[in-house]
Amino acid sequence: MVGTGVEALDERVARRLLLEELARSKTPGASLYRSGGDGVASIAVGYSSLEEQTPASPGSVYGIASITKVFTAVAVMKLVEEGRLSLDDPVEKYLPITLRVRGKPVTVEHLLSHTSGIPALGYAEAVVSTVYMGAPVHPVTRADVLGLLEEAAEKWAVAEPGERFLYLNEGYVALGLLIERVSGVSYEEYVTSNIARPLGMRYIFFSPRDAAGSGLLAQPYTFTSGRLQRLAPFALAWSDGGIYASAPDTAKLMEALAGRSDVEIISRSSVKEMMKPRALLDYQLYGDDSYGLGLTLYPSFPGGVLAGHSGGLPGYHSFAGFTSTGSVAALLANGDLPARDIVMALLASPGDPSSFETIRLSRLLDSMEGIYTGFHGMVKICLQRIGDSFIAESIEPRGLLREALHLERVDWLSDGARLTLKGRRGARTVTVEAVATASSVEMILGRYRLVRTAPCS
Repeated sequence: MVGTGVEALDERVARRLLLEELARSKTPGASLYRSGGDGVASIAVGYSSLEEQTPASPGSVYGIASITKVFTAVAVMKLVEEGRLSLDDPVEKYLPITLRVRGKPVTVEHLLSHTSGIPALGYAEAVVSTVYMGAPVHPVTRADVLGLLEEAAEKWAVAEPGERFLYLNEGYVALGLLIERVSGVSYEEYVTSNIARPLGMRYIFFSPRDAAGSGLLAQPYTFTSGRLQRLAPFALAWSDGGIYASAPDTAKLMEALAGRSDVEIISRSSVKEMMKPRALLDYQLYGDDSYGLGLTLYPSFPGGVLAGHSGGLPGYHSFAGFTSTGSVAALLANGDLPARDIVMALLASPGDPSSFETIRLSRLLDSMEGIYTGFHGMVKICLQRIGDSFIAESIEPRGLLREALHLERVDWLSDGARLTLKGRRGARTVTVEAVATASSVEMILGRYRLVRTAPCS
């Protein structure tokens, strides 16, 4: 960190937060790059490889997953500036498919903003299942994706183009193929020549094999079935999520978009176009969270308008973004770290990021997991967290209940929080009241008062 003692303290605070979150999420390591008016911080914590006992470094390379979509969107905007295509152009003008939803053409803009009207087809999920689970086998290539999109536009769409946000990895695969058709070179070559090389990115790769050749690739892991599992780096994503990079190099693109780079990759008017909200997200943190062109937008973020993208592959989680106040951050991890929430906390509350609401809430929900025991242990249930929801399942007596409970409300108390969870039992709504403090967690579930006594096995 460059600057005063206060800034050095901020770096220590960030490092402490990262270590706490690594332990909480069972993630081996992470690399953070942050820059702004108060200087630059490049921090690494944990391990890039547990087996080799290799510490993570600021230059460690990770799969950045869907942050790749920002590179793809910038490449498309570059072609627009060169006059080689238009955002209003139908995709079928450049690709050998008919892509019309309810008689209306799907445009380049629709694919960039996930507003084609076509819901996710699951190609990425199918490929992940094929690679890591062995069956069922869905050998979907990027060329196959075009045929799937054409069929889905006719048979599977749920909205007219431009009407609503439906995250579509397949659309970004099509954009990669479009970039190749229009530019006459490979996607990898176009991104390298027009983005990576001008910005001085040293550690950006388009396959895990090439990334491994650098000697800096962080080994991916995931925590499942009560243990940390080593994974093979995923090699089958492409223009939708296939880039491997270091945190400093990922941040260089965000600095360029924020207008904080000496190199202008695309014009400020093109960046403004990317940051224009096209549709509200289907999940909300602040009430007006939106998607632009390759960028997730948080207009009401307390640290200034936040634009960026998260990424998730088996064994890698990440977030990179920039704010209207000039702060840039990229956090990459080789596990299940909640990277977006951590970056938000560091940008909005650099002095005390652990007090930021997304971090507080995530820790609170983690604290709710466990075995809950009724009077004299005659009833016991296990409560397991899944995102912002829980599965409550009885273990004594078995089969008594199994219910999904969704977070409805949190009221923060001086020494903890009161939560309201809701589920359904047939036609009835089930309301669960829980109180969590530093010393105890208990809840009223139906007719039972239950107190947390142990972790779920």
